[in-house]
Amino acid sequence: AEQTRLAERQAFLAYVANIQAADSALANADVRTVRARLDACPERFRRHWEWNYLNAASDRSEFVLTGHAGPVTYVAYDALGERVVTASDDGTARLWDSRTGAALAVLDHGGRKVGKAEFSPDGKWVATASEQGVTVWGAAGGTSRLLVPSDERHRDFAWAPDGRALATVVENGSASIWSVGSWASAHELESGSRHDHIAYSPDGDRLVTWSEHFA
Repeated sequence: AEQTRLAERQAFLAYVANIQAADSALANADVRTVRARLDACPERFRRHWEWNYLNAASDRSEFVLTGHAGPVTYVAYDALGERVVTASDDGTARLWDSRTGAALAVLDHGGRKVGKAEFSPDGKWVATASEQGVTVWGAAGGTSRLLVPSDERHRDFAWAPDGRALATVVENGSASIWSVGSWASAHELESGSRHDHIAYSPDGDRLVTWSEHFA
């Protein structure tokens, strides 16, 4: 019992030292150190008012995007930085005004978890990867088109840098390149191996696919 009491006292003294260091860092506008010191505090001490005060005082967020009912899995800006798209396990992707935090649209995937969402380079489209498949949506939150249904076990997508094509990859390693606008499949690429992700080279001339084990 005595050892437990001493250990708890040492933990509390370490907490006090972290709080004092965080307070000093806040006075010097060193937010990174404030966060590091607060994060070092054990969970059981974070109910104290001083931890909550410093936590709130060091929050430099302009606003919080609220609306998802599940964990957020992916966040991306459009090319101009004016809008944000978020993906969530709650079965939706959501579009937001990055300047005001206002909700612009909800892209409903029928309860299927959404793992990725990105704007096209010109900002006219949003692609999402979910348990439903790879879907393209009008960025105004309007029409949608399911490109790769879930029975093909999609994995990932990537926009071409010039915005004229969208590439997708499915579990068996095959990749498809879709023409933006018509959404016709322009090319089919076979690798013969399972790949989980896909990306364009900066010049748009090459694609790379990879998994946790190989590229």
